[in-house]
Formats: sequence, C-alpha cells, structure tokens
Amino acid sequence: MLKLHWLTKRYKTMDTNNIYKTINLIGILSELIGILLISYEVLNQYKGTKFYIDEPTWDRSVQIPQETNKYKEWEKTKYKSMKLGIVILLFGLLMDISPIFISNEIKHIKDYKVLYNHILGK
Repeated sequence: MLKLHWLTKRYKTMDTNNIYKTINLIGILSELIGILLISYEVLNQYKGTKFYIDEPTWDRSVQIPQETNKYKEWEKTKYKSMKLGIVILLFGLLMDISPIFISNEIKHIKDYKVLYNHILGK
C-alpha cells in the first residue's frame, strides 16, 4: 500500500500536458539533430583531391587510381556521423511515440487513486 500511496501522491503534483509537450519537444529536436547528422555528406562536401595515381611505370601498365588519405578520413567521419544521426533520429521517434504509453500509465495511476480512496473509505 505504501507504493500505491506514493503513486497517488505523485499524481496530484503531475501536470500531464506539460510532460507530453516536453517529451514531444525533446523528440522533435532529436529528430532535427539526427537529420542534420545523417545529411553530413550534403552539408559538408569533400573539397580536396579524392584520388591519386603513382608515377607512371616504364612498362606502360594501367594503374588503378588510389584514394587519398584525407578522403579516407573524411569518409570515416561521414559514416560515423551518419550512424550517430540514425541513433539520435530513432531516439527522437521513440520520444514522439512514448506519450501514448505514458498516457496509459497515467490512466492506471488514476485507477489506482480511485481504488486507494475506495479502500480507505474516502
């Protein structure tokens, strides 16, 4: 019963509309940050030399162009940014969905409050 009393006491001080708005705001901001990180390649295009070819050989064989080290580092940074962006975007989507589950919990807390008052005879 002590835990039940704690739930009903906490419910009296909770403003559910503010909780929903705050959670949705966090979700939307997380989605925006995630989208910016995913679009890293578009926002921060590589401006250096992507490929290089070694000195020509005497036998005139065809050489395959090699990626520069700076371009390889930029690619790694791009993929890390995109992965982080996907994680943050998914977090934001979960935050947008979570008020549905919170509203169900609040409804159960209200039911507990009614049950608790009925047991105590209030």
